[in-house]
Amino acid sequence: MISQQLDEYVTQLKGYNEHTNIYSASAYDKLQFHIEDSLNILNLIPKTTRRILDIGSGSGLPSIPMAIARTDIEVTAVESKYRKTRFLAEVKTAIGLHNLTVVTANIAEYIHKEKPTPDVITAKAFAPIDRLLPLLKTLAYTRSTVIIPVSQSQATDLDHHPFPGFVLKHGTETDGTHTYLILELKKFN
Repeated sequence: MISQQLDEYVTQLKGYNEHTNIYSASAYDKLQFHIEDSLNILNLIPKTTRRILDIGSGSGLPSIPMAIARTDIEVTAVESKYRKTRFLAEVKTAIGLHNLTVVTANIAEYIHKEKPTPDVITAKAFAPIDRLLPLLKTLAYTRSTVIIPVSQSQATDLDHHPFPGFVLKHGTETDGTHTYLILELKKFN
């Protein structure tokens, strides 16, 4: 069932991309890598995870594969570009992803207005870590794990990166092919 839904997602993505560019057609050969990358995040999340917030969901990576594979977890995909959230909503309906919420909004405004309380935050290709950290600080009212897919060279650079005080722990994890930055946000009162 999961593989059929993932195949349907890829079919929908390529079909939608023919008239509205949301994923580089020249990168279709890397699509399977990015789906695996998205699914691997699920191996890194705490067992108690019930809510995932995906920042800058774009074409649905990692939010769609995660919602397909773990129907017991609520996944919220926040994306500022309507042409992308329209696609995400179409996939949600086509595949029947009742655990996926699609939000068209600027993430900073969404956090300020909605005050989400995710257990896990993902941000695949959203922004460099120096631009992402101030946004993550606005989420430090809730204890969360942040999992960000990174390249090997990014991981090496992050080994020497200074992290602010609201980051309780940080480190990278790799499975040989995929590498992830994992942060634990400290909860401020």
